[in-house]
Amino acid sequence: MINKPQNEQSKLAELEEKIKRLEEKQEEYNTIIASLPGNVYWKNLKGEMRGCNANVVTLFGLSSLDEVIGRRYDELFPDFDPHLAAEIDLLDAEIIRGGTEQTIEEHGFDDSAQPATYLSKKIPFRNKRGEVAGLLGVSFNITDRKKMEVDLKIAKEKAEAANQAKSQFLTILNHELRTPLTSILGLINFLNKDSEIAHRNKKTVHDIQECATHLLGLINYILDFSKVESGQFTTTNRNVAFTPMIQSIHRLLLPIAEQKKLSLTLHVDPGLPDYIFTDELILKQIFINLINNAIKFTHTGGITFEVRLLEKDPDKAICQFNVIDTGIGISQSNFEKIFEPFSQVDNSYSQTSSRVGTGLGLSIVRNLVHAVNSTIEVKSELDQGSTFSVTGAFQITAAPEPIIEEIIPEPPTNIYPSILSEQPIILLVEDSPIIQFIHRKMLEDLGCSVEVADTGQKALDSTMHYDLMLVDIGLPDMNGFDLMKRMRAQEKTRDIPIIALTAYDGTQEKTMAMSAGATAFAIKPIPERELGILLAKHLSHLQKKLA
Repeated sequence: MINKPQNEQSKLAELEEKIKRLEEKQEEYNTIIASLPGNVYWKNLKGEMRGCNANVVTLFGLSSLDEVIGRRYDELFPDFDPHLAAEIDLLDAEIIRGGTEQTIEEHGFDDSAQPATYLSKKIPFRNKRGEVAGLLGVSFNITDRKKMEVDLKIAKEKAEAANQAKSQFLTILNHELRTPLTSILGLINFLNKDSEIAHRNKKTVHDIQECATHLLGLINYILDFSKVESGQFTTTNRNVAFTPMIQSIHRLLLPIAEQKKLSLTLHVDPGLPDYIFTDELILKQIFINLINNAIKFTHTGGITFEVRLLEKDPDKAICQFNVIDTGIGISQSNFEKIFEPFSQVDNSYSQTSSRVGTGLGLSIVRNLVHAVNSTIEVKSELDQGSTFSVTGAFQITAAPEPIIEEIIPEPPTNIYPSILSEQPIILLVEDSPIIQFIHRKMLEDLGCSVEVADTGQKALDSTMHYDLMLVDIGLPDMNGFDLMKRMRAQEKTRDIPIIALTAYDGTQEKTMAMSAGATAFAIKPIPERELGILLAKHLSHLQKKLA
């Protein structure tokens, strides 16, 4: 045997070593590619598979990469939808022709042969000459995510439907609660006009009116509970006489405490500012709820309502309001629970107090406290009473300037001058018999002839000529907005002044009423003076016509 020269042997050994390293590197690359997540594959311009990872091999139900190489989609899954391979090939061909990558959602199947949705990124790859040589694809199965999206959409639709149902319920509740309350307030107005009754029972009538007015405000905030929860609640701030507001709360609730033979003591810091800028109704509602709660769960002793001044500078006062009772108390473990909506504390607490209700009270209080940028905390022990403390910073304001209003004379019993030869005819569209009675009497006292329609359809069907219409927003057969739109579409009622009436002082309702064709908007029960001024304003054309 002839021995090769030493240098040739050395080169051969070096070459063998390079080949070995290349093979190891290739094996490493193959292992990495096979292990890549998702489905990774690449194919040539003919649509033939040139490589893929292990997931693709499994997806096609094969056992090795060699079974994939060189085959087209229609060869790899012939047992599935025959149109599927054609759709994928057509899309891939368009991407190759366009020469730009795309990210798409596409339909396919999973390794269990079940329909699946994939999020795919497809990239044309090029050779050394810069020519498109094929396509690289990476796909991830997003079937579960798509199902979750569908489930979330369904859940969202259900939640929206539930919210809509709640809104409809609150609208009905609004009408059903406000109608008797506004009726009470309207009847109180008649009592106030009777000088003998008003003199003999002045305080009683005043207290009834104050309680009814407060209850009407309370309904406003209960109906706005969802707005508070969603952060859509808005406050109406104004200059408020601080100490008189606190005293009015004490005066309102003192009879309730005395009825249970409990004391209700008021302590007001003499250093409190005279006026603060805040939402008076919210503040009153907070402490009326807290004191009512204290009365409910106190059986002996009493309640103290104190207002302390913690800090004060020329522009701001930090105050603490404490409602302290000698009642049954609350265990520390239930401090947070009592503020949760629709929640009640343990049985011993509820049984001892014979508690009834929805469990919304303190939840509403906490939301209202946050609405006026304040905080609330509770200190209590079982059988040792409770202290609820609200702390907030309030802007100090000066006494409000006297409001200079245009001087409008009180309307006479008959608001029309003697030069009028006929009474104006008013159509009152109202379904509540009591509200009908109240408004009819007011209108007749003001010198009007009144016709009543208790449904929207009766109002539309009437053939009489009216000089003005009063239309309630909540009617049994249609809402007042639709009625006014239909009236404005009729020639006989197109130009007649319409005053929209509602029991709810809502900006949205006023906007909707004016958009529907109302001439004016008023809150029930409308005071007789205000009604007279409205009539005089909107029937002025009659005076000119008949003068």
